[in-house]
Amino acid sequence: AEPAFLSALAGAIVGAIIGGLIAYFIQLKALREGRRQRAEDTHHIRKALGNSLIIKMIKIHSDIRIVHQHIEDSYRANEHVDPQREFWEYVLPIVNPLEPVYFSSEELGMLIAMNDDDVFNMVMPLDRVHHGILVTVRVHHKERATLLTKLEAESVDGNMGHAALDPIQMAKLRPQMINVNEIVRQMYANTQRGLEDSRVALLKLHKLLEDKIGLQYRLEFD
Repeated sequence: AEPAFLSALAGAIVGAIIGGLIAYFIQLKALREGRRQRAEDTHHIRKALGNSLIIKMIKIHSDIRIVHQHIEDSYRANEHVDPQREFWEYVLPIVNPLEPVYFSSEELGMLIAMNDDDVFNMVMPLDRVHHGILVTVRVHHKERATLLTKLEAESVDGNMGHAALDPIQMAKLRPQMINVNEIVRQMYANTQRGLEDSRVALLKLHKLLEDKIGLQYRLEFD
């Protein structure tokens, strides 16, 4: 009876070991599959955040270019009319309002996790730079409109009004004219600097995202 008992005991032990090994390998496979799935999910999330970030950067660069080009076009057009005219007279408000862009904490978190401080430090402030330029655009619109309400055009030639001011009227309105001129100068300086900064940052961000997560975007600049 004892050999039979030992044989049964050995069989039970072997069965338990085999069963345990099977369970272990099943669990190990499940863990590996779970890690693979999590890695795949993380990649998809990073790719989505990368897409979102680069689209926002493209809009930032495009909006800054629109404002910068608007001022340059106004200046060039005025050269053929009267080079002595001041900014407040010929730099008109931008017709289509531009909307601000904000980077999310998730987008910036994804970017900083890529361990490229140079790109991160270039990109991070640009939504605030963009917002500041849009604020200046709105201030220009408001201040120029306020100034024009105090001028009564004696004649109109196309989109241009002509008003004659006596010395007292000129002295009263001159500070507002200077203010609008300075707003345009500041707007131009900010867009000139922002245009180059956003261009360099966009190119570097594009290269980083292409290398790290395989984003496929073709960037073209005029």
